Amino acid sequence: MTDGLERVTALLAEVGACYQRGRRYRAIANDCEARFFEPALDVGSEIRVAERRGTLAPEAVAVAVGTLEDLLTACRAAIAAVQSSPLYQRALVAWAAEDWSRVGELAPALFAAVERYEQCPTLHHAVPLAAGRRGAEHFISAAECASHICAALEEGLTPARNALELGADEMLRALTLDDDPANAESPITLAIDPVALIAPVCRIVPGGEALVYGARLRVPMRVECASAVTDEWWMVRPDAYRRYVDELEAELTARGVALERAAPAS
Repeated sequence: MTDGLERVTALLAEVGACYQRGRRYRAIANDCEARFFEPALDVGSEIRVAERRGTLAPEAVAVAVGTLEDLLTACRAAIAAVQSSPLYQRALVAWAAEDWSRVGELAPALFAAVERYEQCPTLHHAVPLAAGRRGAEHFISAAECASHICAALEEGLTPARNALELGADEMLRALTLDDDPANAESPITLAIDPVALIAPVCRIVPGGEALVYGARLRVPMRVECASAVTDEWWMVRPDAYRRYVDELEAELTARGVALERAAPAS
């Protein structure tokens, strides 16, 4: 029976992942949880209760496996139906033609919790600073940061490889941007004036991230830095951030790029 329980565990994870993919689509988002996720949770709960009580029979495990397999098949079919729909196919054609404006126009009808972001303010892309490696240095060097910034200014920005939980999928991807630099994951950002964007801007509602659909975003961008930071590492080293920004400004100036410093909060 051990193999059967392992299969139940694996299927529960697969149904959960499938549900997460399905809930992105407006056409099936409203009933996706009731159709697939909640029944799977009920199966898992029944199995765990019976196992704790010592009343779990091989037949019950087999039934659970069959039920979960059916739920997984149905969830996959629901997603496939959305992706084969005329609306989704029009979006795919637009994507293949690099008609990002058309993709952005269709996105609110395709994806749940997405709406057009009318009159959006300046948008911000956080510049990653974490070193991402072991060692004494918590952040990448100012020179390395400047190189990354210059590459982004020249080559543009691309969406993350992993599909978003909401607002996009593996084939119709979107770049996420912040409409408030204070919410960005880095005090150094690339600022984008929305008038420079050809494609319409969307956003996750209510009040979520801004979305720009496309394989690569090449528009004029400014480099901005916050006047203060909340990162604990910098907060215990009051002068560290100021020195980092000074070094970054020098590195960017040497590369012909300006750095704009935000005014201190009043």
